[in-house]
Amino acid sequence: MSYQELTQYNSPNYTPESQVPYFYGMPRTIDGVTYHWWGDPAQQPQFDGIVNWLCRPNGNSSAHVVGEAGRIAWIIDANNAAWHAGNARGNATTVGYECNPRLADGDYEVMGEFHYDMEKAYGKRLPIYVHKEWFNTSCSPIDKGRIRAVADRYHQGVPAVSEQQIRTLFLSILEREPDAGGMSHYKNQAASGWTVDQIKADILGSAEYKALQERKRREAEEAAKPEWIKNRHDEVAKLSVLPAAGTRVLNFTTGKPVNDSIIPKGTQIDVMQYTIVGGTKYYISSFAKSKGLPWGILATDLGTPAVEPEREKPEWLKNLKDIADVDMWTRSETPVLRLEDGNTQEILPINAKVRITHSTHLVDNDLMVLEGGKLAIQTVYLSDKPIPNPNDDLEKRVGVLEKLVKAIVDFLSGLFKNFKK
Repeated sequence: MSYQELTQYNSPNYTPESQVPYFYGMPRTIDGVTYHWWGDPAQQPQFDGIVNWLCRPNGNSSAHVVGEAGRIAWIIDANNAAWHAGNARGNATTVGYECNPRLADGDYEVMGEFHYDMEKAYGKRLPIYVHKEWFNTSCSPIDKGRIRAVADRYHQGVPAVSEQQIRTLFLSILEREPDAGGMSHYKNQAASGWTVDQIKADILGSAEYKALQERKRREAEEAAKPEWIKNRHDEVAKLSVLPAAGTRVLNFTTGKPVNDSIIPKGTQIDVMQYTIVGGTKYYISSFAKSKGLPWGILATDLGTPAVEPEREKPEWLKNLKDIADVDMWTRSETPVLRLEDGNTQEILPINAKVRITHSTHLVDNDLMVLEGGKLAIQTVYLSDKPIPNPNDDLEKRVGVLEKLVKAIVDFLSGLFKNFKK
């Protein structure tokens, strides 16, 4: 059966069977069913409201049955005459059926099966009437042919729902072909009286359909996300700004720089993620990620700065020794050398006072490093005491110095000359 039969309602608005001849001039018989709709569909009248209205005390209208897809309510026994047709013969000889004015497939299915059940109960073929056949009314643009077709189908034992209809429901609702188990289940339900609408409602209430809708919802949300969000991936690194001109932060939403500020070269950025926008890679900083900001920096502008190879220390720096700071004086006009290139910075006059802080050795020369660490003087040019009367005995001191140097050279020459012996 495609409908539930409700019998708990009782309308007082009817003519008892025994009084029908008196009021209508003919006995109460069941010679047909008159179908009505229960109101203007634009008003969206509801099943329960119509039942309550027709069951109201001291009413002047009624029906035997109120029906819609899936259910009917008997409110007056068929043996009595309901006040539905607006015509003596219609009231005396037919059963009145109030139908949902939407007239959906399920509504026709219930009317057709109800008519079949009435014909089985009374053992004869019952004519189908609509209200306007008894009374001048705009009520019931009902298709009598559809009611008869459904009733005859039940008489012939043909299932209310075909296999193709079940397949169409699977394709339109679950978006797949029906599996063998599903097809068998719904064919059995159709054989037991389920309508297309009932099968449809059952599929719509299934866990599979709900899961499908949830997946579609998630996919729609994902598709609606901005490109920069969809393409985000984790990548944690500490990178520096590489371009000499610096870089700027891009707002993915506007496609423009966040502001006019430029991040200088060498600034370190804590990177947490990267994304791809329009085929270009951008880095997202920890600040932007923590604040949920649509900001990024062009990936090609960030990286690890090239490290210059460590240069070998120059000889003078390797040999550099820290000594107690001391003042010394030049013995003669003395060249002051630049340690970085060995060239003369200046010539100091005799007896010039200099402050010595370090010593070093360079190409067989002992050097004393001046305060500041960038200039040096050969040790032979320096004295630990001021030179008294420097201009008086300059030639004498130079001559003594030359003799001393010559004596050292002669000594060393003789030493190496006799080395083999």
